[in-house]
Amino acid sequence: MYKGEKCKNTKRMGKNRIKKLKKDIKGITLIALVVTIIVLLILAGIALNLTIGENGLFTRAQNAANTWQMAEANEQEAMQNFSDMIDEILNGSKPKEGTLAAMYIQTVEDGCTNADGTCQNPNHLHIGDYVDFRSLVEEMGEKQIEVLPSDTGYEETQTYTVDSTTNQLNWQVLGYDAEKMQVKLIAATPLKTDGNNGYLKMKDAESYVNGIKRLDTICSDIYGKIEGVAEARSVKIEDINGLLGVEESEIGDIDLNENLYGYRNYGDSISDIVGWTPESYLNLLKKYGVNGTYELDPLFGTDSSNPVFEAIDDGEGFANLTGTVTGYEYTVNEEAAEGAPYVNTDEKTYNLIFNPNDGINYWLSSPGVYAGSDYAGSGYANFGPGAVYVDRGLGHVGCDVYTFRSSGHYFGSGFGLRPIVYLESGVQASDVPKIEEQENPSWEGSGWGEPV
Repeated sequence: MYKGEKCKNTKRMGKNRIKKLKKDIKGITLIALVVTIIVLLILAGIALNLTIGENGLFTRAQNAANTWQMAEANEQEAMQNFSDMIDEILNGSKPKEGTLAAMYIQTVEDGCTNADGTCQNPNHLHIGDYVDFRSLVEEMGEKQIEVLPSDTGYEETQTYTVDSTTNQLNWQVLGYDAEKMQVKLIAATPLKTDGNNGYLKMKDAESYVNGIKRLDTICSDIYGKIEGVAEARSVKIEDINGLLGVEESEIGDIDLNENLYGYRNYGDSISDIVGWTPESYLNLLKKYGVNGTYELDPLFGTDSSNPVFEAIDDGEGFANLTGTVTGYEYTVNEEAAEGAPYVNTDEKTYNLIFNPNDGINYWLSSPGVYAGSDYAGSGYANFGPGAVYVDRGLGHVGCDVYTFRSSGHYFGSGFGLRPIVYLESGVQASDVPKIEEQENPSWEGSGWGEPV
């Protein structure tokens, strides 16, 4: 081979290698491009998800903005609460303008009691004023409340029906709870049961153990869930004492029962008396499977064939009583007897408590324990609820209507149930406006109450 021909072959081989190399380079470039595009698409998807996904940058940014706004609002609320607290400390707590509570406070600050009934200030709210609470009662619809023999000791179930046509009572201002800034209303007349001339009859041990508390729950069941009502219950001895300015610490001084019927004074011990408490008497009956203490009363006759008769006759469960006298009574504006306790008040307050024209008498959901000596000279204790009543022309207040005696004897009577409601502090005077004096519903019963 000539030298020149060898050179040509070398050049030809170099060109072929270059072509092959270019071909190889071209193939690698296409694969890389495809891979690159796929990688870019994956990265783009990840980027989009991080940006606009469920937990992406935009969502996080929006959440951060919302969190900041909430924090700012909470800070403003906290600063306002702190400002209100400082204002309350410096200026005292006052109800908001336009509420019944604000009207009551303004009346007190102005020193107006309207005892003579001549106040014409529309912005005043006095004790004894009538308010239109009936419109709120109408919105609650019909309710029927049953009171069982286990609550009252009375043989029959007693019921209260309340709707827009029955038991629609007028309401008066009774007072004010300064701590809660709530105006207190009282029904001008008691609720009427569906029978018994409207009276709720109670007697025996059940009335003391269960009945006193049931008075409160009846009122709560009827009125407690009405819009604007913070609390509903029965009237108590403390309500009447507060209205008349009688302090509990003074009861021992006011109550002179040792000079009246031989009763012991308020606060005296009953530890020297042997007998049953209402609770222990009911436990004795339960032990022998007996329901209803009225069947077993030793004073009015019992069924001697009943297995509990011998136990009662033998004094099973008799023990020394513990506790003190909590029962007391006083009259208003007149003295029942020489040395008997009484207090004086104005005519408007007297009429608010007693409603003497209708002879209305009502229970107090306040327990009382009396102690004294019976005709044989032995000691006894009486247990029962309180009551407000007009008897022989005198207005009586007290925890003195005993329904069970420690000897096992029972007593009973029928009285009305007078509800109280506390209005929430924000209730506007326009929602429960002050109105003119109303004509109250008639009441069929009179005197001490219906006997049981």
